[in-house]
Amino acid sequence: MPKRYESIAEKLRQKIHAGDLATGARLPAETALAAEYRTSMPTMRMALGLLQAEGLIEKRHGSGNYVRKAVSLVEYGSDQDIGGAPTTAWSKTDAPVETMVSMREVDAADDVAALMKVPPGTRLVEYVHRRQRHSEPSPHGLSRSYVLRELMQSTPQLPSASQAPWSVLLHRQLGAASITLDRIEQRLSARPPTIEEARDLGIVGVGVSVLAIQRASIDTEGRTVEASLVVLSGNRAVAVVTTPAASR
Repeated sequence: MPKRYESIAEKLRQKIHAGDLATGARLPAETALAAEYRTSMPTMRMALGLLQAEGLIEKRHGSGNYVRKAVSLVEYGSDQDIGGAPTTAWSKTDAPVETMVSMREVDAADDVAALMKVPPGTRLVEYVHRRQRHSEPSPHGLSRSYVLRELMQSTPQLPSASQAPWSVLLHRQLGAASITLDRIEQRLSARPPTIEEARDLGIVGVGVSVLAIQRASIDTEGRTVEASLVVLSGNRAVAVVTTPAASR
């Protein structure tokens, strides 16, 4: 049997889907909703929090709750070809997207050092990608990608905005250092966003998780030569894993 807040959320959900609460419409005040559904304020807030986590409504501080514009989910895929043709799209969407790219040399922080299996302070090249639909006010995805600086014989190059953090350009630079990849390992998890992630991804309120992906590119000698930390807003993204059929 559904809990009280789940039943209230379902009634509001039906109103949104039926168009009784139109896109952009402001919902009645929480006190008015609590009175309408004859429930307590904590229960009402739990119901609204559930709809917010689903991406159906958004809470604007000092203004109230509004019906969100429907968005199509972006897709994070795992269709990289180890043989030398890495995918250039780290999240797929039909809507126009702007990607902001930056690059710098950094000393490995503890979390990155653990991921790359190197001592903290090891010199790395960091690539930061932010992907954002033109129609949305905040990015749907953030990525920090790292490569061992000592393995890059030439001056690191900035990938184009259309390329993934683990793009063809990056792997071409690794190839110039005679590095052959053996495998790519990925760990996907759902968790609450950090304060910084919530700010950068425009996540407001509680209940919205992020899809966090740790990628590690491992060469034939067992070294982690590239690693990426990707964070996608959980109510705007879905992971798609493609497994090729066995050859006959």
